[in-house]
Amino acid sequence: MNSRTKNFLFLWWIGIFCGVAVQASAQTPAPSPPPLPRFPEGDVAYSVGVTSRAAPSPASANDSPQGGNTPHKTIPLQMTGARVTCINHSVRYQIAWSGGASSEHWMDAKLGLDLSQDVRSKTVFLSPSQSSPGSFTSLLGPMNSLFSSVGASNLTGRETLNGKTCLHYKWTVAVPPAPMNYQAWVDEKTGVLVAVVDNLALYTFAFDPAPPTGPLVMPPEFKARLSRYLELTRPVQHL
Repeated sequence: MNSRTKNFLFLWWIGIFCGVAVQASAQTPAPSPPPLPRFPEGDVAYSVGVTSRAAPSPASANDSPQGGNTPHKTIPLQMTGARVTCINHSVRYQIAWSGGASSEHWMDAKLGLDLSQDVRSKTVFLSPSQSSPGSFTSLLGPMNSLFSSVGASNLTGRETLNGKTCLHYKWTVAVPPAPMNYQAWVDEKTGVLVAVVDNLALYTFAFDPAPPTGPLVMPPEFKARLSRYLELTRPVQHL
């Protein structure tokens, strides 16, 4: 075999090797981006555990007498958990408070309205919907306004939480009067949100495996308040 033939065979094998290498490289899929903290969209139901990180506020004296001239003190309540159900753009929050108290909060995205219940008096109040960062609805979900600024650059590493290997995120939101520092943990395997923490509390999430069935039915006091509002805001028909 002369030198020209040897050179030809050498270049031929190099060509085959490079072609195989290029083809293998082209077939290698690009790594998937890490799952970001997000609430599931659509119909969803889940439970939230709330563990306060702040010291309880001192009881405040109430100047109005109760059963005599002795002022009574109002014991501040803290949220301890919630049950959240979202069906067809309506969201029901069944909220548990310290001391065994409870209340509800409803959001109707179609009407753009919130109905809130005072935990003590049980009075129902109506207002335009809002889920800005720092509000309890942004923390309990299922809206994603809290995570609007979170990207892969906020990923700090991996941590084990509740027996799950999680991706750990950190970010800050400028909420007056002081910035709010947030952390979130996302199950690396499933991409499901596991927990969120802010300056005040830790929120842990347990999502139902199947979507809820509806429709959601408002309690009578909520339905009556909404009906009064719709009646008062109904356009006047001119003859």
